[in-house]
Amino acid sequence: ASWTTGFEVDRAAGLEMLRTCQAEGGVYAPIGALGWLSFTLDTKAFLGEEQTEAELAECEALLECTKASFPDSLFFGILEADLHASRRKLPEALDVLDRAMVLPCLDELRALKAVLSYKKAIYHLAALDWIEAAEAFELSQAIYKASGRR
Repeated sequence: ASWTTGFEVDRAAGLEMLRTCQAEGGVYAPIGALGWLSFTLDTKAFLGEEQTEAELAECEALLECTKASFPDSLFFGILEADLHASRRKLPEALDVLDRAMVLPCLDELRALKAVLSYKKAIYHLAALDWIEAAEAFELSQAIYKASGRR
């Protein structure tokens, strides 16, 4: 990333700082957890890097800890779905997203509802569930259209 930003970077040090922040339990601990989980589950996949089983186990343990404080968190829920998908457990990933889709906050957070619908569509595609994938894509697109974004 230094070629993009011009700053020297140290991925390992940055990830360690996020975990330390989370482990200290301060006011920024949830943000440290989100950052570390997002990198490990989402960014690594985007970059084409495999997660190790140790990393996935650490993600699972961290997500279990966050459930006590943030049981209905959309962000941790999306990451939990990503964890299941990383382990090729698509039905479990879809179950997590289905639980998140009924949260009342999504009435106001339409963009996040569109993201959840899109993720559901991707997981249905991976499971070769064509009709469910089409319905989820259609819902995601309808949300954007209703918001005047397209």
